[in-house]
Amino acid sequence: MTAQDVMTHPVQSCHPEMNLAAAAALMWDYDCGALPVLEDGRLVGMITDRDICIALGTRDLPAHEVTVREVEATQVTTCTIEDSLHHVLELMRRARVRRLPVVDREGGLVGIVTLSDVAVRSDKRSRGEIVETIQALRSQQRAAA
Repeated sequence: MTAQDVMTHPVQSCHPEMNLAAAAALMWDYDCGALPVLEDGRLVGMITDRDICIALGTRDLPAHEVTVREVEATQVTTCTIEDSLHHVLELMRRARVRRLPVVDREGGLVGIVTLSDVAVRSDKRSRGEIVETIQALRSQQRAAA
């Protein structure tokens, strides 16, 4: 199986100058916990619901006064549609993320693979590796606590 077999597409995205209120509304409307950030059609970052909550909880500003650019993660690990599920899970473990944007050869966004996508759409042979990835992410959360 490859990233293309399990990815979600099309993907809702936002742009760096969007405010956090609008980004949160998109997440609510599309029932997602993260948005790729696109500028001129190219992936430049990711923003999660957690990023928004922490940003707003640590600033004395309303959500409409803070932009995605101020909060987004700009170091984004990606995969391609050809990447094997094994490689995708390895990237998630290494980057300690639950979501990977899927990009084409030009860096354009074509989808997103989430840990949930992998768990629901993969075959039984991948289950052990999925559990291993979840455990790696959980140990990272405990270390941060």
